[in-house]
Amino acid sequence: MNKMRKLLLIGLALLILPQALAATIGVSPGNVKFEDVLQGGYAEATVFITSDVDNNLSIDYQISGDVSTWIKPKINGTQFFVQKGKPGRFELVVEPPANVRPGVYTGKINFLTGALGQLEGTVGNLIRAGVDLLITVDITGEERVACTAGGLSFSDGEVGFQHRFTSTVLNTGNVRLSPGNTVRIWNKFQDEIVKELQFTGPEILPTTSRSYSRDFELALAPGQYWADLTVPECGYSQLVTFNVLEEGAVVDKGTLQEIRNKPWVEVGELVEINAIFSNDGNRFVLAKFLGTISLDDKIVDTIETDELRVESRDSVQFSHLFRPREPGRYVVTGRVYYNNKISFEKSSVINVVPKSAEPFTKKLIPYLVYLIIVLIILILLVKIKQARKRRGR
Repeated sequence: MNKMRKLLLIGLALLILPQALAATIGVSPGNVKFEDVLQGGYAEATVFITSDVDNNLSIDYQISGDVSTWIKPKINGTQFFVQKGKPGRFELVVEPPANVRPGVYTGKINFLTGALGQLEGTVGNLIRAGVDLLITVDITGEERVACTAGGLSFSDGEVGFQHRFTSTVLNTGNVRLSPGNTVRIWNKFQDEIVKELQFTGPEILPTTSRSYSRDFELALAPGQYWADLTVPECGYSQLVTFNVLEEGAVVDKGTLQEIRNKPWVEVGELVEINAIFSNDGNRFVLAKFLGTISLDDKIVDTIETDELRVESRDSVQFSHLFRPREPGRYVVTGRVYYNNKISFEKSSVINVVPKSAEPFTKKLIPYLVYLIIVLIILILLVKIKQARKRRGR
């Protein structure tokens, strides 16, 4: 009886063991390095915990090392769940004390399958699996202000309503940052500034990003305008166009995608220049391309195409032929004018080289052909004369 019981236990163990041995977890990236963290400062990082188990697998964690008291995970409680194909997101914050000495400090976070590896909704145990996340914190006493900006925009709006400025800023320095923002508004032809706005964005912690917006009432007449959007601390500026609309007006939107042409040509060669425009609005527009061709900053040709009807969500190609008269680097610039609006400017380059001289041997070819024909005729005449002499004998 005891023997049978032992065999039964061994059989059950063999059934459970493969599943237990198959349960593994991983962490990506395997190490996190916080660089130039200010004394008393702040930094964040995110890692992902993966599992090869189909069910939810509970994960516990333990923090150790020099930085153990500085690390604060951004999760609720001390346990979370992962499963195959659904990694767990683990965010950690490091906040060193203000009196810590500059230097390099280390620690680790050990992730373990919790509750002896218990699977949610199952009965039984698995062997505990674990993985270590290595952490390095480089402490400095020098403040560093740096950031990157992107996603700047300025919305359309009807007369009397507000326009919204939006931006996203990533604080890549080691001090808290409240970025300044400048909005410089130009008229449709970009030859006059009609308004300038300035404001300060929200506080952004080091190593974190934040999107923010600000609404403005501009009191401008209906029409198209341009806005230089600048975040000075980040050294970033972006030019956008927006519209002040009559009540209930339809917005026309178009994009000059590119200007295409052959990049290398010879003097006197005919070049086809094509401007590609797309109508991104909800109604047709009447559009034409206007541009210039310059050599050494001097205009040598102007471009004005016929006006074409471009249907909604459709595109069109404007073409112009140009024959360069001298070598050099020609620059083609232009815009599309459509329904009383102007597109962003685009440009292209035409590199013109001297016309290649014909090789000397190429010049001799007609003479060689003529000489060969003459020789053939002479040979034939000689043979005919010899044949007549033989007959006369």
